[in-house]
Amino acid sequence: PWSMIGQTSDRIPGPQPNAYGIEFFDPAGGLALTVDREYESLERTSAQTERARNRLLAYARHYPSGAKDIHIEDTEPAILSMLTMSNGNLWVLCSRAHQDNPAESGLIYEVFDPEGRFLEQVALDCPIDVDRDLLFHVDEDRLVVVSWGVAAALAVEGVTSPENGVGPLEIICYQIGDLRSAHR
Repeated sequence: PWSMIGQTSDRIPGPQPNAYGIEFFDPAGGLALTVDREYESLERTSAQTERARNRLLAYARHYPSGAKDIHIEDTEPAILSMLTMSNGNLWVLCSRAHQDNPAESGLIYEVFDPEGRFLEQVALDCPIDVDRDLLFHVDEDRLVVVSWGVAAALAVEGVTSPENGVGPLEIICYQIGDLRSAHR
Protein backbone atom coordinates (compact mmCIF):
# COMPACT_ATOMS: atom_id res chain seq x y z
CA PRO A 1 0.00 0.00 0.00
CA TRP A 2 1.03 3.62 -0.49
CA SER A 3 0.35 4.49 3.20
CA MET A 4 0.96 8.16 4.01
CA ILE A 5 2.04 9.70 0.73
CA GLY A 6 5.18 11.76 1.03
CA GLN A 7 5.82 10.77 4.64
CA THR A 8 6.31 7.04 5.18
CA SER A 9 5.40 5.65 1.80
CA ASP A 10 7.50 3.30 -0.26
CA ARG A 11 5.62 4.70 -3.25
CA ILE A 12 5.85 8.26 -4.51
CA PRO A 13 2.87 9.74 -6.43
CA GLY A 14 3.12 11.44 -9.78
CA PRO A 15 -0.27 12.85 -10.82
CA GLN A 16 -0.78 13.72 -14.46
CA PRO A 17 -1.94 17.36 -14.63
CA ASN A 18 -4.56 17.11 -17.37
CA ALA A 19 -5.72 13.52 -16.99
CA TYR A 20 -7.17 11.47 -14.17
CA GLY A 21 -4.06 9.42 -13.73
CA ILE A 22 -1.74 8.92 -10.79
CA GLU A 23 1.45 6.95 -11.21
CA PHE A 24 3.22 5.65 -8.11
CA PHE A 25 6.95 5.07 -8.27
CA ASP A 26 9.12 3.02 -5.96
CA PRO A 27 12.21 4.62 -4.36
CA ALA A 28 14.38 3.32 -7.24
CA GLY A 29 12.20 5.18 -9.76
CA GLY A 30 10.34 2.16 -11.16
CA LEU A 31 6.63 2.34 -11.84
CA ALA A 32 4.88 0.53 -8.96
CA LEU A 33 1.19 1.25 -9.63
CA THR A 34 -1.11 3.30 -11.84
CA VAL A 35 -4.48 4.61 -10.63
CA ASP A 36 -6.75 6.02 -13.31
CA ARG A 37 -10.35 6.54 -14.27
CA GLU A 38 -12.19 7.69 -17.34
CA TYR A 39 -12.49 11.42 -16.96
CA GLU A 40 -13.62 14.32 -19.11
CA SER A 41 -11.67 17.45 -18.24
CA LEU A 42 -13.62 20.61 -17.51
CA GLU A 43 -13.21 23.48 -19.95
CA ARG A 44 -12.01 26.58 -18.14
CA THR A 45 -14.24 29.63 -18.12
CA SER A 46 -12.63 33.03 -18.74
CA ALA A 47 -12.78 33.71 -14.98
CA GLN A 48 -11.01 30.39 -14.22
CA THR A 49 -8.37 31.17 -16.86
CA GLU A 50 -7.77 34.58 -15.27
CA ARG A 51 -7.50 32.99 -11.80
CA ALA A 52 -4.96 30.46 -13.10
CA ARG A 53 -2.96 33.27 -14.74
CA ASN A 54 -3.01 35.29 -11.50
CA ARG A 55 -1.73 32.32 -9.51
CA LEU A 56 1.14 31.75 -11.94
CA LEU A 57 2.03 35.46 -11.85
CA ALA A 58 2.09 35.30 -8.06
CA TYR A 59 4.45 32.30 -8.12
CA ALA A 60 6.63 33.90 -10.83
CA ARG A 61 7.35 36.91 -8.60
CA HIS A 62 9.68 34.64 -6.60
CA TYR A 63 11.89 33.76 -9.59
CA PRO A 64 14.74 36.08 -10.61
CA SER A 65 13.72 36.02 -14.27
CA GLY A 66 10.02 36.57 -13.51
CA ALA A 67 7.28 35.43 -15.87
CA LYS A 68 8.45 35.14 -19.45
CA ASP A 69 5.88 33.06 -21.26
CA ILE A 70 2.77 31.94 -19.41
CA HIS A 71 0.61 29.29 -21.04
CA ILE A 72 -2.71 28.50 -19.41
CA GLU A 73 -4.32 25.16 -20.24
CA ASP A 74 -7.85 25.22 -21.67
CA THR A 75 -9.01 22.76 -19.02
CA GLU A 76 -8.96 22.65 -15.23
CA PRO A 77 -6.52 20.14 -13.68
CA ALA A 78 -8.19 16.78 -13.22
CA ILE A 79 -6.93 16.20 -9.67
CA LEU A 80 -7.08 18.94 -7.03
CA SER A 81 -5.70 16.96 -4.09
CA MET A 82 -5.01 13.49 -2.71
CA LEU A 83 -5.20 12.11 0.81
CA THR A 84 -4.12 8.70 2.06
CA MET A 85 -5.71 6.93 4.99
CA SER A 86 -4.09 4.55 7.49
CA ASN A 87 -5.95 1.62 5.91
CA GLY A 88 -4.08 2.34 2.67
CA ASN A 89 -7.04 3.84 0.80
CA LEU A 90 -6.41 6.86 -1.42
CA TRP A 91 -8.95 9.70 -1.46
CA VAL A 92 -8.85 11.85 -4.61
CA LEU A 93 -10.55 15.22 -5.00
CA CYS A 94 -11.09 15.99 -8.68
CA SER A 95 -12.28 19.24 -10.23
CA ARG A 96 -15.33 17.67 -11.91
CA ALA A 97 -16.68 16.29 -8.64
CA HIS A 98 -16.62 19.79 -7.20
CA GLN A 99 -17.98 21.41 -10.38
CA ASP A 100 -20.89 18.96 -10.52
CA ASN A 101 -21.57 19.73 -6.85
CA PRO A 102 -22.90 23.25 -6.17
CA ALA A 103 -20.42 25.71 -4.67
CA GLU A 104 -20.16 25.79 -0.91
CA SER A 105 -22.11 22.55 -0.48
CA GLY A 106 -19.24 20.21 0.16
CA LEU A 107 -16.46 18.07 -1.22
CA ILE A 108 -16.73 14.77 -3.07
CA TYR A 109 -13.78 12.42 -2.87
CA GLU A 110 -13.27 9.32 -4.98
CA VAL A 111 -11.83 6.48 -2.91
CA PHE A 112 -9.43 3.80 -4.19
CA ASP A 113 -8.12 0.75 -2.36
CA PRO A 114 -4.35 0.10 -1.95
CA GLU A 115 -4.31 -1.83 -5.22
CA GLY A 116 -5.78 1.11 -7.15
CA ARG A 117 -9.36 -0.18 -7.52
CA PHE A 118 -12.17 2.39 -7.31
CA LEU A 119 -14.35 1.76 -4.24
CA GLU A 120 -16.80 4.66 -3.84
CA GLN A 121 -17.43 8.37 -3.76
CA VAL A 122 -17.59 9.98 -0.33
CA ALA A 123 -19.34 13.31 0.16
CA LEU A 124 -18.23 15.59 2.98
CA ASP A 125 -20.57 18.32 4.21
CA CYS A 126 -17.89 20.96 4.34
CA PRO A 127 -18.87 24.36 2.95
CA ILE A 128 -16.06 25.37 0.62
CA ASP A 129 -15.54 27.10 -2.69
CA VAL A 130 -12.32 25.62 -4.10
CA ASP A 131 -11.81 28.67 -6.33
CA ARG A 132 -11.89 31.02 -3.32
CA ASP A 133 -10.93 29.03 -0.21
CA LEU A 134 -7.76 27.15 0.68
CA LEU A 135 -8.00 23.50 1.75
CA PHE A 136 -5.37 21.72 3.84
CA HIS A 137 -5.38 18.09 4.96
CA VAL A 138 -3.93 18.08 8.47
CA ASP A 139 -4.11 14.30 8.75
CA GLU A 140 -6.58 11.59 7.83
CA ASP A 141 -9.07 12.76 10.45
CA ARG A 142 -8.92 16.53 10.03
CA LEU A 143 -8.97 19.13 7.32
CA VAL A 144 -8.67 22.89 7.53
CA VAL A 145 -10.46 25.42 5.34
CA VAL A 146 -9.24 29.00 5.12
CA SER A 147 -12.17 30.97 3.74
CA TRP A 148 -11.09 33.59 1.17
CA GLY A 149 -7.56 32.20 1.43
CA VAL A 150 -6.88 32.14 -2.32
CA ALA A 151 -7.79 35.81 -2.81
CA ALA A 152 -5.80 36.82 0.28
CA ALA A 153 -2.72 34.91 -0.90
CA LEU A 154 -2.91 36.58 -4.31
CA ALA A 155 -3.37 40.02 -2.71
CA VAL A 156 -0.24 39.50 -0.57
CA GLU A 157 1.67 38.82 -3.80
CA GLY A 158 0.25 42.00 -5.33
CA VAL A 159 -1.92 40.15 -7.83
CA THR A 160 -5.53 41.22 -7.73
CA SER A 161 -8.51 41.27 -10.03
CA PRO A 162 -11.97 42.77 -9.56
CA GLU A 163 -13.69 39.38 -9.37
CA ASN A 164 -11.34 38.11 -6.64
CA GLY A 165 -13.06 40.04 -3.89
CA VAL A 166 -12.00 39.35 -0.36
CA GLY A 167 -14.24 38.43 2.52
CA PRO A 168 -13.33 37.84 6.12
CA LEU A 169 -10.60 35.24 6.59
CA GLU A 170 -11.71 32.35 8.75
CA ILE A 171 -9.75 29.25 9.68
CA ILE A 172 -12.06 26.31 10.26
CA CYS A 173 -10.91 22.85 11.34
CA TYR A 174 -13.21 19.93 10.51
CA GLN A 175 -13.23 16.33 11.70
CA ILE A 176 -13.61 14.26 8.54
CA GLY A 177 -15.67 11.57 10.29
CA ASP A 178 -18.21 14.21 11.34
CA LEU A 179 -18.53 15.44 7.74
CA ARG A 180 -19.26 12.13 6.00
CA SER A 181 -22.77 12.60 4.72
CA ALA A 182 -23.33 10.19 1.90
CA HIS A 183 -21.84 7.53 -0.30
CA ARG A 184 -22.53 7.49 -4.01
